[in-house]
Amino acid sequence: MLQMPFCQHPTPTLWTGGQPSRSDLTSLYELGIRTVIDLRAPDEPRPFEARTTWTEQGFSYIPLPILGVPDLNPKNARSLQEAVTSAEGGVLVHCASANRVGALFACGARWLDHQSVEEALVFGRERGLKQMEPLVRGLLASSA
Repeated sequence: MLQMPFCQHPTPTLWTGGQPSRSDLTSLYELGIRTVIDLRAPDEPRPFEARTTWTEQGFSYIPLPILGVPDLNPKNARSLQEAVTSAEGGVLVHCASANRVGALFACGARWLDHQSVEEALVFGRERGLKQMEPLVRGLLASSA
């Protein structure tokens, strides 16, 4: 299991977390991660230029910007689900803190996998959902 503080490892091939540092890249590659799905907006500050740095290190890089609650929608939930399931090797899904990661996974669990609101929130928490939980709960409950 990954021992880095920013990361969770909810399934054998999935890691979720906040923004990795440049020094984390070698460790992530050694874990078998080959695909990085970045939920950060293009203008969010990063410790390195994302696309170039990830691809130079041998990762596939997929940007899927989630700016906030308006971007928590079925289209983006499906895009995340498809990117994760079609990836070869391990997958890291990250934003700044993992909160948006967990939120989007929770939305997918509810809308695409038809889990209950509570099941979807647990699924999201296991992937990083924290402060956004009340907003996500309301969104999922209103779309039930």
